[in-house]
Amino acid sequence: MWGIRPNFWPDENTRYFPTIYTLKNVNKYFFLKTLKNLIVPDGYYSNISRCVDIKQRRLGGLKSHDSHVLMEQLLPWAMRKTFPKEVCSILIDLCMFF
Repeated sequence: MWGIRPNFWPDENTRYFPTIYTLKNVNKYFFLKTLKNLIVPDGYYSNISRCVDIKQRRLGGLKSHDSHVLMEQLLPWAMRKTFPKEVCSILIDLCMFF
């Protein structure tokens, strides 16, 4: 009808389209717990553990330098165990570009 392949149609029980890059709650918890327990030298960036809210599964309140360090150096390290290889390799390439 709309030209959408049937395997991309949403299920009756889901509110969104299931995708390969959607993290489940277990993987979100593991990813945020990794960032929360991260120990780096003083002066590297501000305390990222204050920006991680594990109960609500959110990461917020970052300054621009913190976001840059997170995207360039910490995300490739933290997301290797949480995403499939196909998604992880693309995101790591994108992080290395910046």
